[in-house]
Amino acid sequence: MKMNNEKEKLRDILSKSLKEIPDLEGSCTLAIVYLVPYTNKIRSLIMGDSSFCIIKVKENESKIIYKSKEQMIGYNCPKQCGHSSCDPYDSIEEIHEISNNDIIIVGTDGYENNIDFGTICLKKKFLIL
Repeated sequence: MKMNNEKEKLRDILSKSLKEIPDLEGSCTLAIVYLVPYTNKIRSLIMGDSSFCIIKVKENESKIIYKSKEQMIGYNCPKQCGHSSCDPYDSIEEIHEISNNDIIIVGTDGYENNIDFGTICLKKKFLIL
């Protein structure tokens, strides 16, 4: 996915990308988090049960201040993008303000099925890459 300008919607980029590969088979959930250069903002695009959270860290305290919402078609059936799947415009696109020392965790449902974002926050142990 290539961003041509800062105002271009992530949904539009996703839609164009999927059209460029019409013979693509399969589908997947999606979580894109993009740090907007020279700002204190992130842009996100979520489809299905991939997700992200923003953790605010202050001194010896950490707290989840945002967690993205899952999008489901039915029980245990997340929305997906790709071949014969949901419309990219069904995705959730948002902008969030972040601060110095905030931690952003992005993961698939497989990650969160095994390690809850809240557990990470409570243990106060973070892997910084």
